[in-house]
Amino acid sequence: MVKKVGIVICNYNKAEMVKKSIRTVLDNTFTDFDIFVVDNASTDESVSVIEKTYMDLSSPSFDERVHLICNRENFGGSGGFNTGLRYLMKEGYAYLMCIDNDAFLDEGAIGALYDFLSNHSDTGIAASKIYDLENPDIVQNYGQRINFDGFYTAVDYLGEVEDGSMPEVNYSDGVPACSLMVRREVIEKIGYLPESNFLYWDDTEWCYRCKLAGYKVASVGASQALHSMGAKKEDVTTFPIYYAWRNWIRFFVKFTPENKQFEMVETFLQSIFQAQYEALYSGQYEKAETIMAAYDDAIHGVTGRAKEGRIFPIHFEDAKYREFLTKNKVIFLNEGEMPLLSEKIQSMADKIGCEPPKFILLQEVENPEDVLEKELDFRETEQSVILNLCYSVFSENVSRRVAKMKYPSQQYFLDENDCLVSAEHVESLQKDYHTAGEAFYFSQMPMFLRKIRELRNEDTSLSKDEFL
Repeated sequence: MVKKVGIVICNYNKAEMVKKSIRTVLDNTFTDFDIFVVDNASTDESVSVIEKTYMDLSSPSFDERVHLICNRENFGGSGGFNTGLRYLMKEGYAYLMCIDNDAFLDEGAIGALYDFLSNHSDTGIAASKIYDLENPDIVQNYGQRINFDGFYTAVDYLGEVEDGSMPEVNYSDGVPACSLMVRREVIEKIGYLPESNFLYWDDTEWCYRCKLAGYKVASVGASQALHSMGAKKEDVTTFPIYYAWRNWIRFFVKFTPENKQFEMVETFLQSIFQAQYEALYSGQYEKAETIMAAYDDAIHGVTGRAKEGRIFPIHFEDAKYREFLTKNKVIFLNEGEMPLLSEKIQSMADKIGCEPPKFILLQEVENPEDVLEKELDFRETEQSVILNLCYSVFSENVSRRVAKMKYPSQQYFLDENDCLVSAEHVESLQKDYHTAGEAFYFSQMPMFLRKIRELRNEDTSLSKDEFL
């Protein structure tokens, strides 16, 4: 007899993680389920670890509910999940569940989702409340909103400390596939996860299609899971940059209402240009090349796994940091609301192998420029500066701050994209930035609009006003 719930865990090269994830699923108080681990052609010991731990009759952890499906190649997150989902649909499971290999479920997680869907026929997908594995009191995801005015998604309660005040159920536009349950009839209506994505935005699109079909999407507080963000591959290659940019563009190209298409194109071109300019200014040439490749593929309908010449190893450019840290013996750090960037710059000397300066935090100083005034004599022998941390050195906020400075030659700005610039050079830098941006928008806008209309099979003719 088919069990009530069929569970798919998608895995690629995380042997120890997936082993622990399976264990947390098996430890659930709700037991009427089968687990199908889909391995995406891992090159580590994943398959043997799963077989020896849970499928070997002589193992103390043997459990007949654990099954293994091995793909011949890596089909990505969406393709891996779909391999399992197709099998579950064929076998007749009424409720299907997707779990990431680095998600760890609370013992009541599966039962809570099953009970919720059983009692709420208007809901098509229900997901666990996700907490950060490294900081278990911090909410990582409790639903997300799709914004068709700014063309982005925002996660509800992201980074908030669990204090018991959040709603028991949160209805939203989307939930992550790291721990979600879907009813069979939903898949029969909307299909499987979009495999054309390979990675990223596939669960967002799936949930949005679920809503378009008339169902609600819910995050259930009684179902809880920990999820590891893991080490960022972006530190090594441009792998996540490509898929995030390409599939972000593709999602809004597909679903943005026609009367908002021009605004959408404007937003994307501004974002692409800013990311390009910042990457080139900071010496991250591989990132710049990958973003343009992702943009090009998105508007030309190139999907699936990234083709050759899209993803590159990242070479960290440390020349600017080395010169700045070596030259300035005392750095008064104005970190504002950028604690992570503050940690990064304070540990940079060790990373690049140079003598570290003395850092002094200015968050408790009422007027940071008073510090420079008092340090005039000291600077005759040893250089001291204020380093202001910001989101982007190209923002209007930075230019306004520079206009009010008494000592711009003794102040610098550093943003989260590794752009480091002297305050006295901000004006000329931003002027060049805006001039180049206007040229980029003017050259790209007509082509972008035509391509998205071709992709949507709409009228490709453009009025004169849309060019200007």
